[in-house]
Amino acid sequence: MSAVLQSKKAYRLVTGRQPCPTSDAKDIAEWEDREEMAAGLIRLSVEDSQLVHIEDIKDNPVAMWTKLESVHIQKRPSSR
Repeated sequence: MSAVLQSKKAYRLVTGRQPCPTSDAKDIAEWEDREEMAAGLIRLSVEDSQLVHIEDIKDNPVAMWTKLESVHIQKRPSSR
C-alpha cells in the first residue's frame, strides 16, 4: 500500500509529514484532491473484513493509516 501511495504522491500526506497548506487556495485544493485519492486507495485496498476499523474515518486518510497501523503492527518485543 505504501508503494501505491508513493506512486501517487500521497504517502507523505498519509503519514502526516505533509500537512495541509494554509495560504494558497490552489495548493489547498491540490492537497485535498490527493487526500481524497489516498482515502479512496486505502479503502479499495483493505479487505472487506477490515473495513470496520476505518468506516468512521473514511474521509481522513491520515487517521485511516494510523488506525490500520495500530491494528496490524504490534509494537512490542517478540519471543525468541
